[in-house]
Amino acid sequence: MVTSPGKERSRSIVTSEVAKAMADRGKNVLLVDSDFECPTIHEWFRMPSQTGLADLLLRGIPSEQLTRQTGVEGLSLLAAGSEGEVAGRRLSKNYEKELTKWRTMYDLVLIQTPPHSPPLSILLTTCDGAILMVKEKKDKVEEIKHIAEAYKKADKPIVGVIYQKT
Repeated sequence: MVTSPGKERSRSIVTSEVAKAMADRGKNVLLVDSDFECPTIHEWFRMPSQTGLADLLLRGIPSEQLTRQTGVEGLSLLAAGSEGEVAGRRLSKNYEKELTKWRTMYDLVLIQTPPHSPPLSILLTTCDGAILMVKEKKDKVEEIKHIAEAYKKADKPIVGVIYQKT
């Protein structure tokens, strides 16, 4: 899971670059955009976002029908989809079932979440750990501590921090 306190557009660029770097190293990677408020990852790959995670959550459409291969070998994308605002409030068992399937199909599943405020409980409980993106002079120390405490309380490690200078 990749999360941050702020709504910076650069978060989706960095998340995409992390996914690409892992695919370039021979990993089979699924990149999932669960930022329903401002989905942008699909833009970096010049791909449509009409269907995606929202359709999986609301309609139970299997991810195999929604996932698209990017131009990077080994990197697939599951865009947020078109009805994201509704789906963001209705995380269902479809998500847990699909996540279990993804763990067998991919070496790495990287999920970009909305800005942290606090994380959606099912996303937090199903992740193995988080990468926290922090922007210099933008993100407040209190917000960063709040995120760290939420993950610690859920017994989920912050496996890395990406520090962005302004």
